[in-house]
Amino acid sequence: MAKKKNKKKAGQKISSEPVEIGPGIFAKNYGRYDLIQSHRTPEEQTQLINALTEFTKNFPKEMTQKVKSVEALIARHNSFDFLANLMLVELSLNPETYKEPTHKHQDALVEYAALLCLKRPFSSADTPFVGNFYQEVMEGLEEIVEKTVQYYLLENIGSTTPPTRLDELHRETIVSELMIRSPGYPHHLAELLILLFEPFGKWLFETVGFTIKDLLAIENAVHKLTNAKFFEGRKGIRELESQLRAEFADFLKTGTTPVENHRALFEKLRELPAGKAKEAIFNLHAITFFSNLGATLTFSAQQLSQTSGIAIDRVVSILKVFSLQFGSVSQDFLWPKPNHPLKLQPFIQHKDQFLCPNPALIIWAIRPTLERLLNPATRNGQKVSKDIWEKYSAKRAEALEGESLRLLSTAFKRAEIHQNLQFEFEDEGKKQSGELDGLVIYDKTMILVEAKAGNFPLKARGGFREAIAENLKKLVADAHEQALKAKRFIETNKIATFRLANGQQLNVDKKQFSQIVLMTVTLESLDVFCTGPHPV
Repeated sequence: MAKKKNKKKAGQKISSEPVEIGPGIFAKNYGRYDLIQSHRTPEEQTQLINALTEFTKNFPKEMTQKVKSVEALIARHNSFDFLANLMLVELSLNPETYKEPTHKHQDALVEYAALLCLKRPFSSADTPFVGNFYQEVMEGLEEIVEKTVQYYLLENIGSTTPPTRLDELHRETIVSELMIRSPGYPHHLAELLILLFEPFGKWLFETVGFTIKDLLAIENAVHKLTNAKFFEGRKGIRELESQLRAEFADFLKTGTTPVENHRALFEKLRELPAGKAKEAIFNLHAITFFSNLGATLTFSAQQLSQTSGIAIDRVVSILKVFSLQFGSVSQDFLWPKPNHPLKLQPFIQHKDQFLCPNPALIIWAIRPTLERLLNPATRNGQKVSKDIWEKYSAKRAEALEGESLRLLSTAFKRAEIHQNLQFEFEDEGKKQSGELDGLVIYDKTMILVEAKAGNFPLKARGGFREAIAENLKKLVADAHEQALKAKRFIETNKIATFRLANGQQLNVDKKQFSQIVLMTVTLESLDVFCTGPHPV
């Protein structure tokens, strides 16, 4: 009788044995959490600092050599075959078996490998994917990505001057941009994109040849087409495998084969046990399938048009804006960077074929790319009038304010909600005016809402300290100050009078409320910088 497996008791934590990861540093896993404890002696602390300082010092030279060795390995294979294999093996996710603690989240690695390929012209080399190549190149790529993250995390190691908060934000920004993809739910983003860009559909179509709905249809079609082509390719290879097994079975009985070129193979297979022969036939077709995966997963504009239902001329226009060419990445590019071209142009083109190494990038590339087209201050927006950008900026702000208050009204069913309020107050004897984007009154709580729809530019996301400070001031500090101004107005008046958008007045008696909450809403994901409420 089989022994029954011991069932895990409710609430029981599965933990690992402690592992020493450094001098006096031990890590232990508890389910999805890792506990790291340090009991270093002064000597061990000195030893650790010296080792980490040496690592950061040698990093540029060592990584340059490592990157060159990995590039040499990649160059031995067809560019699309290599990237298609990475995409399939490293990014495929089964939601039924997904486990957060053990999933590596290799998006950064796949994108980095694609950028290395884009440094050179397209490689049509036909070396098959056999032997230890895949393991060797993966180990090299993983080492480069992991050490790059470590390098940025240890940037100020050994310094006698404590890092400033801006130094910490610089480091956290880079690491976050390197590792995190899709900072939200794609279907939420799709709704937002429609809200932002559908009013400018006519301008977009006349200027670049497509609309926001075309883009979203293409994004959906890429996932659908890639999956369909994979399963079709796998079905074809399995049919060939079944055919070869049948031919081999006939060969064992009759000694003849309909394909004379198969005779030498069958002669070798006949020397193997039946199970081994079957396994060899399977491996032969698996190698064939994965060695030609690029041809399976790439697609043409025509195929994308047929899958999406979008006219071919619109598809071509979209691919033109959102695609990179081989040889377009600078030769100076070595180790992973926090921002890279694939985040704005996620498709790779060679002749009439396209591949998207990480399809999850597509929907997140839409808004920043379209805003660069709309904005006359950017290089891509030279033909755009200032008027269209101002209209879009106003629409963007209006959409953020309206959607924020709509969601709050959904959360607080019986709340009284007002948008676009104005008020007047005195400051040092002078009359001043103020604005408040939203006011939510729920029971004895008052929520003052300020919304900032501006973008957080690539330079700031790249970790540049001045850009981080400047744009956090615009998006967070200024909004917080505006809300504080409204809060002081309420607190310093027995009855605070606001003027509503329809011209009516709203009188607020502060005695009726036990607390005032300030809320700043941004269109950009700023989770790295603002992870919790600020005390007021």
